[in-house]
This record gives sequence, C-alpha cells and structure tokens, in this order.
Amino acid sequence: MFITKTQLRKIIKENLKLEILDTVRQGAKVLGVDASIERDPDEVKKMVAASSQDAYELYDAMKGVGTDEKAITDILTKRAENLKLLSQEFGKLIKFLGEEDDLATWLLDDEMEAESKTVKYAILGNWRLAKDFEPSNAIHQEIYKHEAAVPYVYDDGGTTGKEYAKKLYGKIIDSNEIQKVVKAWPVGRIQTPVTDMKSLKRYATIGVGHLIENESELKEFEQYILKNIITDDKGEPINQDETDLSSQLMSKEEIWDLFQEDVKEHTGWKDDVTEKITQSMFDAMTSIAFNSGWENNRPIYHIIRLINNQKYKAAASAIKTLATTSKGEEVDALVARRKSESEKFGEEGLAVV
Repeated sequence: MFITKTQLRKIIKENLKLEILDTVRQGAKVLGVDASIERDPDEVKKMVAASSQDAYELYDAMKGVGTDEKAITDILTKRAENLKLLSQEFGKLIKFLGEEDDLATWLLDDEMEAESKTVKYAILGNWRLAKDFEPSNAIHQEIYKHEAAVPYVYDDGGTTGKEYAKKLYGKIIDSNEIQKVVKAWPVGRIQTPVTDMKSLKRYATIGVGHLIENESELKEFEQYILKNIITDDKGEPINQDETDLSSQLMSKEEIWDLFQEDVKEHTGWKDDVTEKITQSMFDAMTSIAFNSGWENNRPIYHIIRLINNQKYKAAASAIKTLATTSKGEEVDALVARRKSESEKFGEEGLAVV
C-alpha cells in the first residue's frame, strides 16, 4: 500500500502523541498526580443528563491521562447492588460522546481487571455460559480435601507396606510429609514409589493425581523419584541419620500450584455446554471431571447433554450415580462424593432465572 509523506508524518505524529500520553499517564499513576481533565460545566451537564452522575465520574476518572482508581472503586462499591444499571448508564454516555466499548472494557484497558470482571459478571448474572466461569477457590479446596497429596512419584495402581518401603528407602518414609500419605491410604501402606515407566501397574502420578504420561514427562519430575532423593550423584545411598531428606520431596506449595493447573485443565469440557449454568453447577462439574476425567466422552458428558436440553433437575439427579464404582464394585467414598456434587450442582437453583 502506497503512503504519501503527509500521511506518514500524520501517522508518526499520532503514534508519538499516544506514546507521550501513555508515558505521562503511567507517570501520573506512579506519582499519584491528579491528571484529570478540566471540562466545561455546560459540557458536564450534558454528559450527566445523557447518562448519570456516576457514569460521568467513572468516565472522568478513566478518560485522558492517568486513572483515578480510588474514584472508580468508590463508585463501583456504592453501586455494587446495581452494577448492571451503572454499566448501561456508562454505555449511554459513551454513545452520546461517539466513543466505543463498554464499562468492563474501559476498566480492563485501565488495568483494573478484577473490577472489569465484577462488572462483566454483574451484567451476565448468576446464569451464564460455562466458558465465562473459572473454578472457584471453594471447589479447589473441596477437591483437594478428597484427594491424597503425594510428594513423590508413585504408581497409581498399587500400594506398598510401610515397613517394606522403609527397608528400600530408609527414614524418609517416617517423615511427616509421607506419613500424611500413609494415613490417607489403607493402614500401614503407601502408594508404591516409581523408579521408571516399565514396571507400572497403572499410571505414574505425583501430587494430587497429576498423571505422568511418558518418559519425557517423568524426566521433568525425576527429582521427586524417591530412589533419586535417597542416593547421591554416584548412586550411593545417602546417610539419612546425618541428612534429613524430607525437604527434597515436592513441597506443599509446589503440589498446590500443580494441582491448580490440573483443575483448570479439567475444565476443557466447558465449551461444549451450550445452555447457561451457575457457578455452583460449574464447580460440581469440575469436581466430577477432575475425579473421573473429561476427555473421550467421559461421564461428565452425560451431564452436559442433559444441561444442553435444559434438564437441570435430571442432571442433578444423574450426578449421584456417575462413576461410583472401582473394579466393578461400588465405593462408599465415591457415592458420598457424587451426593455432595449433586447438592453443589443445585445450590443456586435448578431453573434458569
């Protein structure tokens, strides 16, 4: 595309102007300088008449150089009960001024992400598409409570007696971190530590059920293989009477971070939900997906099909019987978990409002 010298100068001038404004704006924010724009009183009256005083003050706090975050949060707090109406008022003002975007977008552009989400969700209401949700902190805690957090690489398909494990791995088996695992499984047993991918009964796993699918991924977690922890670089056993090796296990913080990533990954089904749901429904489904999987038409998709046909009550009922068996036998813990998820699913009602 051909550009004349005049057009080029105009482009450079406009971009330079924007860069200068952005620099001043950021500087004003850092220094706490009031960078608001003085407006003609008659102009202000027209803007308020076209919308509302709150909408105008929000606009004034965001327009131009700098952002008056306190003014914005004060208004959003004051209007917390009717943010949807406030957003509509702001939209009227933007339309009146011939500008673009909505309140949530303006807030996001001014790096007020949390406030932007608050406004967005107020507009959408409790019922919205699954793609607009993320797992709540409450469901993270609930799922974590049901799972055993194992700080070493283990075989998901078997357990080993504690005393035998001590013969193989030494005092580290008596560490508080591993004793928590002992208490979570049949008395006196721990999940079988993994040394390689060849002798697995089921899946190599670490943390809160994080599956290690191949040798390459196992290498990422090799520092948490018990055999590696208890031996030195030459493969010789480390004297555990002199050295506490428990700090070499995966830490609680590392387990939690990995767990959060896995929970998010187990919401890959949400784009397949075409009808609106609530946060409670989303959380219940996230718990089911984390426990029983979501890919390849797993049980969660039976619930999704019911939701997509607006059969919310049937979905809540169906959850109770999903994935409650292991090796062909019903497991009491899974029955209780499904019952809890069914109750969670209906916490905010089972009819779209």
